[in-house]
Amino acid sequence: MKKFKLIKLLFAFIAVATLMSCSGDGDSTDDDVVAEEGVFLATVDGAQFTSSGINVGSGFVDGTFFIGAQDPTTNEQITLTVQNASEGTFDIGFVTTTPLGVAAYNIDGGNAYLSITEGGTGQITISKIDIENQLSSGTFEFVATREVFDSSGNIVTETVTVTSGSFTNIFMSLEIPGDGVSSLSAKVDGVDFNPDSVIAIETSFLGINIINITANDNDTNQNLSLTLPADIVVGTYEMSPLLLSGDEIIGTYNPNLGDGTTLPFGSEPGTLTITGFDTSTGTIEGTFEFTAIDPFFIDPTTFEITNGVFSVVLQ
Repeated sequence: MKKFKLIKLLFAFIAVATLMSCSGDGDSTDDDVVAEEGVFLATVDGAQFTSSGINVGSGFVDGTFFIGAQDPTTNEQITLTVQNASEGTFDIGFVTTTPLGVAAYNIDGGNAYLSITEGGTGQITISKIDIENQLSSGTFEFVATREVFDSSGNIVTETVTVTSGSFTNIFMSLEIPGDGVSSLSAKVDGVDFNPDSVIAIETSFLGINIINITANDNDTNQNLSLTLPADIVVGTYEMSPLLLSGDEIIGTYNPNLGDGTTLPFGSEPGTLTITGFDTSTGTIEGTFEFTAIDPFFIDPTTFEITNGVFSVVLQ
């Protein structure tokens, strides 16, 4: 996995994770464990997790810090994200309000364990955000959960415990690289939204493969995202405000991504039309429009997203 592809995947994960409805206290990190230069370490249910080189990357974009790593011997992945980040300690566990941080663990691209779901706890301490040299360091630990079906068809909760997490002087991107071929445009309350970066990633949620299309304007901090099932076909679909089962088609708009206080606004109502999907090349084309509302009905502000058009290639 190339470093910039990992960073793109992390950015897509931010958009997905912040759309899930999700009280708990965080655990303290183990400050005695310090990874070597350029290494990301952790203990997952008692087993060693190690990542370095092209398998680990971090970013600090519009106030949001994120880091992700893959253990190439086991195909395990750990990602952590903090909004409104700085050097300091942040809770990344389950809360009754909007989470400002989240940790995730998965293996072989399967359904992710999340620290912001019920039963999840955790903390991350960011000890270094070096803008000049583009390096990050820190420690973390978390407990994450997921719901799966057992052999009898019942929903059960599984838990993973990640301790002794540490990363030292990991390369830190200061912008989200686009793929250079994907495009998306729209109007927000009649004003053109022309993003600098557009990426399309296929990932997994609750065991269902989904596609996340994310567009970001680095000058205004605006973000617009679309999430849809990976098996979608040509046609017109109604949109939902929240990602609950993985089957929903959702649009989100964030007027100030990464400020730590602004929630993404979800599509209610809205429509998305897939005009073309070439599975051999991963090219997806379509149009969309939706009214963006606070899906938790806390903020009465709404945004009208119109004239949406996209043409993306899955990464």
